[in-house]
Amino acid sequence: MAADLAEMPATGYAVQACGDCHLLNFGAFATPERNIFSILMTSMKHFRRPGVDVKRLAASFVIASDHNGHKASDCAAAAARVVECYRDKLKELAEMSALSAWYSFLDYEQLIEMTSDPQLKKMRKTSLDKALNRKATDEL
Repeated sequence: MAADLAEMPATGYAVQACGDCHLLNFGAFATPERNIFSILMTSMKHFRRPGVDVKRLAASFVIASDHNGHKASDCAAAAARVVECYRDKLKELAEMSALSAWYSFLDYEQLIEMTSDPQLKKMRKTSLDKALNRKATDEL
């Protein structure tokens, strides 16, 4: 990946990036205070060229979709959708004060409630229960 992205045009800007932004690093993870966060590898943040994280994230959606047997057009649609959501979130964060943006987060229980697919909703509840080290429940 690094070799593939090395030829990206240089803008002269650097952004704080996760450095390991791919689908498998998202889920429900608990801090020692039992707060839930949704991306792993946060300690790997460093400054790099804009676009590297989003390209890796989009590629991971294509790979996961392909692995799950989806059509090529669905793989491309998944990548496009994740890039759109990334763009929209960055726009939202850019309109916030620096402090508000720094402390913004997606509440995992809220994410579960927003999930319309019953199988995915159940999987997310199980993930949350594991993160909180509690027995699986049907309530939230």
